Amino acid sequence: MLTKRVILIPLILGLVVQVATAWDSFFFHSDEYFQIIEFASYKYHVGPVNVLPWEFAAKIRPTFQVHLFGAFYECLTTIGIRDRFVIVSLLYVLIGIAFFLVSNYLIIDKFRQQKYLPHLLWLNNFFWLIPYLRCKYSAEAMGAFFWIAGVIAFEKLIDRKTKKGDTILLLLTGVLFSFSFYCRFQIVFALLGLAIWFILKPGNNWSKAVPVLAGFLIGMALNIYLDKVFYNEWVFTPYRYFYANIIEGKANSFGTSPWWMYVVILMLIGIPLGSLWLFSFFSKGVTLYRNPFALGSLFFIIGHSIIGHKEERFIFPIVLIMVYLAAEAYRQSPVWAQKAKLIWRHRYIGWLIRGGTWFSIGLNIFLVLLLSFQSYKQPVLFIKALNGGLQKNDHIVSFKQSPYETESGLRYAFLSENKYDSNIEVISDKGKFIQALQQHPEYKYCILLSDAKENNLTYLLSNKHGIVASSFVWDAGVLMVKKLGVIIPDLWICQTYMEVKDGSL
Repeated sequence: MLTKRVILIPLILGLVVQVATAWDSFFFHSDEYFQIIEFASYKYHVGPVNVLPWEFAAKIRPTFQVHLFGAFYECLTTIGIRDRFVIVSLLYVLIGIAFFLVSNYLIIDKFRQQKYLPHLLWLNNFFWLIPYLRCKYSAEAMGAFFWIAGVIAFEKLIDRKTKKGDTILLLLTGVLFSFSFYCRFQIVFALLGLAIWFILKPGNNWSKAVPVLAGFLIGMALNIYLDKVFYNEWVFTPYRYFYANIIEGKANSFGTSPWWMYVVILMLIGIPLGSLWLFSFFSKGVTLYRNPFALGSLFFIIGHSIIGHKEERFIFPIVLIMVYLAAEAYRQSPVWAQKAKLIWRHRYIGWLIRGGTWFSIGLNIFLVLLLSFQSYKQPVLFIKALNGGLQKNDHIVSFKQSPYETESGLRYAFLSENKYDSNIEVISDKGKFIQALQQHPEYKYCILLSDAKENNLTYLLSNKHGIVASSFVWDAGVLMVKKLGVIIPDLWICQTYMEVKDGSL
């Protein structure tokens, strides 16, 4: 018999991990920042327009998330919270908590009578990528959030007897689906799967589908208006996005991959050999055509597999529903479950399967803890440290690129707060860089670990009093360069030349 304790422990610990992961997680891909936060920064007169990526001029970016962030920023600054890193961290924490609640509600609601519910909650909250992805303010994560919340509401409303107020709830469900679409246009594949599920559903109630469709159209109209407010002209961003990326081939210009790429990612993402258990049941789960999440996920994978340009982040919405669908397959496919048990206990290969699985569980726990306490986006964490560690009159010499810019030249205008841009002198020539430091040993310099190694400047990497994103990650990176010659990319240091000119690795 299940007790509250065995259910609450993974939920409470999972919430702690979720908040810890969210606080300094920042973003996974630059689009998450530059096409949302920097867009909002421009609209609310915080950052300049000339640093925005090409999507701004092309008017293909939907602005629903842009306006949400802008409103969030305005609210916090109004009550006196002006630290931009705190603002971003608070946003990610709130998103993480909201997604945590929706994700766990789905598991508990569907498996409340199953004795293995606690195991599902542990898996749902400690599968290494899930806490990290649930807190993202990305198109993929937010699109998945509104899609999952919408499907939960839609399934419950159409399965129960009509109650007073259901029409309003169905309208709001349709609005949720429109929000998911305007966060990530490709969620249309999942919405198509949901529509087919409804058509195939025995005894489907079309009178309940009408207000959902009406709500979707209302949400579309709202988003079209929001795009007009942002771009100062009427634009239909879904069409412009499709035309630029598919008809004009802009997406494929960033590279193409074979159709099976996402299948391989889903097969390996859970860390072999444990990932094979999860993937095998998940692959069965997407065939459960009576389940709205199954058909939605199946069409989402097929639709993305057809498109030539592929990135691992595009499949993240499926990762966020993977545990649930695998659990559904386990429950509804007892033959599969029995075969899995036989393989686990097999006389000859059982030891290999068990050993590989326990290894993957151990590595998974390590990665969960690592992502909880160390930011994946070290350059952004370095900007945070730099903002707090420099004085206004400091002169900084930076090798090859500014730490406030990406390698491609995109500028972190919002997070840099434009504090030290005028004090940073970027020098690309190695000789001139060293000469400037020798002539002005009081200067502070910024250098990437990779640039120092590749240009024989490793003696500049001493971390006596330098500013780094994370001392743990920096020391690990320097050790790997020294012992193995392996470079961890995107690690910055800012230090005074006079303090380290005699130092070495």
